[in-house]
Amino acid sequence: MAIASSDHDTPSVEVGTRFDVSARFMKLFGAVCSVPIVQRVAIDDGNDCLDLWILLRHDDDAEEELIYRHLQAYRAARSRPSVDAHVVTVSERPEAFPGDIPVVFERT
Repeated sequence: MAIASSDHDTPSVEVGTRFDVSARFMKLFGAVCSVPIVQRVAIDDGNDCLDLWILLRHDDDAEEELIYRHLQAYRAARSRPSVDAHVVTVSERPEAFPGDIPVVFERT
């Protein structure tokens, strides 16, 4: 992980080799991780965006909607990198949450 500055002199963190992660992304990440039913978050360096995989402890429509509101606010600000969110619950089939991408948050 490397610290670098973006075009707007906003600190960012390098993820993989394709994306500089802005402070806005870190704010989105923190907001998602603060949702109480979020059990695990993984980030995949996709072709033209970051895929944010979010595993929920249980199905809760209100909490899931909160996650999507955070994502909508991030997108409305035209923040970079582009982000796609994939929200799955532990009750879904095990392969619904990929096991081959880096887990960057896990609630114990």
